[in-house]
Amino acid sequence: MSIKPFVVNVPQLTLSDLQERLSRTRWADEIPDRGWRYGTNLAYLRALTEHWLTRFDWRAQEAALNRYAHFRADLDGVGIHFIHERGKGDHPLPIVLTHGYPDSFVRFLKIIPMLTDPQAHGGEASDAFDVVVPSLPGYGFSDKPSKAGMTFRIGDVWHTLMTKELGYPRFAAQGGDWGSSVTEQLALADRYAALAASTRKAIDAAGKAGDADTSDLFTGISRGLDKALWFLEAHLG
Repeated sequence: MSIKPFVVNVPQLTLSDLQERLSRTRWADEIPDRGWRYGTNLAYLRALTEHWLTRFDWRAQEAALNRYAHFRADLDGVGIHFIHERGKGDHPLPIVLTHGYPDSFVRFLKIIPMLTDPQAHGGEASDAFDVVVPSLPGYGFSDKPSKAGMTFRIGDVWHTLMTKELGYPRFAAQGGDWGSSVTEQLALADRYAALAASTRKAIDAAGKAGDADTSDLFTGISRGLDKALWFLEAHLG
């Protein structure tokens, strides 16, 4: 087993370098009184940069991130970061949540407590989930892949993470944007292990965004999964 605990701790040298580069920004000109018509509004961007320089507290954000259980594992030769929070119940259903592009694991943070401890949010303890939230290769605190074609192998990597590393023989999966493609790969590769799948903004064969029909993948879905998918749609859009 290659799983090791991980703590978010960006080196101060990296933060200082970012501060220096922001302070040396060379601002582009813009046509007066055009707002956002020709791109990012300059006044807005200046104000945002000033916020990053003088008011944004990264260490406070790190402390908030580290309230969750972070890990890294070597999977298919790539170091993968993930959150693994266990549910509060007798038989939590494992679920892996996959973000898209450009995005990160952070998008799921506010719903993790709802899924792991539904009783504390108006639900029932029997509806709890063990929640796994990986960072796609090249995103967050996962390593960048060194070989081409990784995008279409991520489903296999997630399968290894869930079954061989974490020991879940069966689990549910959800993903949006590029995460929907990963989720579909994962579900179609092993329909026994992938108990259920839900995707958003999947890309069809014509390259157009649309809703994927994965109804045939739903077999014996628990009431808790129905509630979880509702939470995902209601809180993540």
